[in-house]
Amino acid sequence: MNRRFLLALTGAVFFGLMAILVANAYLQKKARDEGLRQQVNVVIAKVDIPIGSTIQESQIEEYPYPRALEAGVAKDKKSVVGKVAAYNIAARAPVLNRYLAAAGTPIGLSGMVQAGNRAYTVSVNEASSVAGFVSPGNFVDIISVMQSSGSVRPVAKTILQNIKVLASGNQLQPVTDASQNTARQQSVSSVTLEVTPNQAETLALATREGNLQLVIRNPNDKDIATTAGVRASNMLGPVEPEPRPVATATPGRARTQAPFPSLTIATPTPTPAVVATVAPTPALTSVDVYRGKTRDTIQFPAKPSSAGTSAKPD
Repeated sequence: MNRRFLLALTGAVFFGLMAILVANAYLQKKARDEGLRQQVNVVIAKVDIPIGSTIQESQIEEYPYPRALEAGVAKDKKSVVGKVAAYNIAARAPVLNRYLAAAGTPIGLSGMVQAGNRAYTVSVNEASSVAGFVSPGNFVDIISVMQSSGSVRPVAKTILQNIKVLASGNQLQPVTDASQNTARQQSVSSVTLEVTPNQAETLALATREGNLQLVIRNPNDKDIATTAGVRASNMLGPVEPEPRPVATATPGRARTQAPFPSLTIATPTPTPAVVATVAPTPALTSVDVYRGKTRDTIQFPAKPSSAGTSAKPD
């Protein structure tokens, strides 16, 4: 093979590899520049910042962040230092503007309640709090089970809808699993809700008269459903009467059942009326009695059985 040809081939391969490396470096630099143009420096927390604490400069730093996600995130450390944390801010999490409050601003539960609303706490258990998954930030419906006026059976009715949960127990933020960054189930005995004054009165009466059940709803679902309430008769519908069990005789022992005695109703016997009768006037009988030539006439009642009486003269 010609030596010149080998040298030319080697040079071509070398310059081809150099061109590839230069092009690759150029493309990488261009991608980095494009990535930098798509990012912006924002403020993130270097350590956990608890609610109610004044933020120090040593607790935060600036860090590149996607420009598409910059909405609502603080971008200058000077605008964050000296502010009060209105929520718990986790380490390495961006500091949102809504997490910050000016010095002297009510922090905690009172700072979370919107003007015109109220915070109302209801007692719950594991069942009524949806197995402990009701956490701050959730929206719930509230079902009351109580006995209505004029009815002997209880009624279940949805009394409030789309109610925001402010706190679960004494937690103002969801308790998260650090490994999966997801909300964790927790057992609580009370839940604090954000309601209007009228809704607070409704809850006070429903708590006194019956039991409450919380129902978690999708936060994007703002529709108010219309419900008529449910009674046991509506839920079960017509039910046939249960047949009475038939008594069976024990083997080896005859069992007789005495018939039920017939029921006799005594009726009062009317008392016969007493009729007064008048005794008849007895008929008079005349008898002539002769004594010699003298005749005497004697009258006396006749016997009923006698047709008449006669006397001979002496």
